[in-house]
Amino acid sequence: MSYFLKPLSSNALRSGSVVSSWIKSGAGLGNTTACGYKKLIKIQWKRPAPVPFNDPKKSGDQIVELGTLPLDKPTLEFAKCRNLETADENVKKIFSCGNRGRKEAVELIRKDIVDAVRRHEMDETSREVLIAKYTVSIRSLQEHYKAKPLDKLHKVFLKELIEKRNKHLRLLRMENYKTFEWLLDELNIVFRPGPSILNKVWRKESLRLLIDKHINDTKTARITALRNKLNLEKIDFFKKKAQFLEYTLEQEKKYGREATVTDEDVKQAWDKYEELAEKDLDKYEAPKHYHQFA
Repeated sequence: MSYFLKPLSSNALRSGSVVSSWIKSGAGLGNTTACGYKKLIKIQWKRPAPVPFNDPKKSGDQIVELGTLPLDKPTLEFAKCRNLETADENVKKIFSCGNRGRKEAVELIRKDIVDAVRRHEMDETSREVLIAKYTVSIRSLQEHYKAKPLDKLHKVFLKELIEKRNKHLRLLRMENYKTFEWLLDELNIVFRPGPSILNKVWRKESLRLLIDKHINDTKTARITALRNKLNLEKIDFFKKKAQFLEYTLEQEKKYGREATVTDEDVKQAWDKYEELAEKDLDKYEAPKHYHQFA
């Protein structure tokens, strides 16, 4: 809705026409007689899309799938059986993971990953082992959920496992940070803790934050441009200063006056001019400030 500019009154202040005139005068938009001040702020806000719980941006899994399953290997129960090494191919196929099911192949992968992070041979309850077990189960369920997204039961299991792993990762980080960093590299995951306080996203509040950011960026850009302009003027200033000091020194010597300028002063002025002339004074960039919104 647009409003016409009127003399200062309570209705005009409530309508926003005075605010729009102030914004136009500051933005250099001329004397437009009718517009709404919201249209002058070129900031668009879109409600952020919800991130699924199994998305790598939220769960932290850099590898979403388990990869190639060892279906031709014997199951974990018969992995140490020496008679299978010399047995017939049909017998090996009967005791293989491909014949017994996908779950047996996942157990082999789980054992290999757990053996890489366990503290000793009998370790089954440390945080590293629990996190490794959760990670294998999470990746296995992610493959299942990707194939069957309507399976609500496994969806709930997957969400619970991700939350349990985040809990143990948070506790491990507090107990032993070096082990925490090493375990993240071994399992190829990123710890992404959720926010401590869940704040609802409001359009008006978000626009206020974006407008504050826009104002600060505009101030920084204008101050940086002014600084670069003044830095360039330094070169001409010291050049004129050196020339004026030379002229003053010559005139004082010519008319026998008391010396107020020395050769050292003239030399310092020319050195300063040459030093500034070699620099790129117009290429200053303000430090970037990162804004974090709740």
